[in-house]
Amino acid sequence: MYEVKTDRNIWKDLVLWRVVTFVLSLIVWIIASVKAVKNFSGSIFSVGTVVAGLIELGWIIYLIYYFCKLVNDLNIVCAHVQGDEEENSWNYILVWLLGKLTLGAYSVYWIYKQGGRLNLSLKRYGIESQETGTIYFLWSTIGLLFGGGFITYYLLIKNLNKACIAYTKIATELERTKKSTTMKKMMM
Repeated sequence: MYEVKTDRNIWKDLVLWRVVTFVLSLIVWIIASVKAVKNFSGSIFSVGTVVAGLIELGWIIYLIYYFCKLVNDLNIVCAHVQGDEEENSWNYILVWLLGKLTLGAYSVYWIYKQGGRLNLSLKRYGIESQETGTIYFLWSTIGLLFGGGFITYYLLIKNLNKACIAYTKIATELERTKKSTTMKKMMM
């Protein structure tokens, strides 16, 4: 049995960290700008700007790490019920890079495919889900006018949590059954 995270929270995991890193880098940049103006140095690009950039870089690295773990769990819970029917998602670093190279087109396609996989897996776990790949696609494209990017990942994380809980429950039962069967064989 593989360990999967069952308590992802978009507010705590993503939104809070984004706000903290943005505010922190903004404060550092403002302080650097005020010092530059105060000293009449004429250059706003200072150590503060570099530090603000490093804070933003840290945010990007955190996002990539977070989604690498998310994709790993997604592949585990989907493969458990789908077997070889569906192809596993690529490593998220490749997905992220392809998304950047295609100006977001691959990211929309990826979220559509993974939303469909997750929906199918939830049904096989016996959990009803209204969010199909098409819903993820619509929120990723047309819904961007209404905060659709946030809603897309909220739905993905919410449904992945449901699938991870179901996977953990089933995998734990299978492990108990195997141990019990092994114990019975040893006693015979």
